[in-house]
Amino acid sequence: MEEKVKRIGEERFLVKSDEDDSKYYEVDLALPFCECKGFYYTKKPCKHIKLARDALKKLNKHTGHRT
Repeated sequence: MEEKVKRIGEERFLVKSDEDDSKYYEVDLALPFCECKGFYYTKKPCKHIKLARDALKKLNKHTGHRT
């Protein structure tokens, strides 16, 4: 099974689309930014940003870093 969220940088992730298994949205938590239409129109954290934040929290929990 392929990962839903892939880390590609310190605070950058690729988050898999729910509607298209071949599509990923790039998320940058430092800005925050997401390539999806929802973020483009609202400029508010979308589900992809929330998934990336959750993934980062889990990674930091395992490594002992604080978020």
